[in-house]
Amino acid sequence: MDNTHAENLKLPDYFLADFNAKYTLNLNRTPVDFKLLVNNLFNKKYVNNGYVWDGPIYFSQAGINFLFGMSILFQ
Repeated sequence: MDNTHAENLKLPDYFLADFNAKYTLNLNRTPVDFKLLVNNLFNKKYVNNGYVWDGPIYFSQAGINFLFGMSILFQ
């Protein structure tokens, strides 16, 4: 987290998995897309940023979260 390369100030490694799906439905020759995105699929607790002041300060990140979208192409 700083330029000293001190082992006790390194952030721990982490692995994240996401999921993304899309389905297209044609209604009267008009494509309608439905999209789903799941971030942090396994709800991993992790830190990806921080700094050192009086001691180490960490920024924890979001757990599992969902995004849903729909798009319609008008022609």
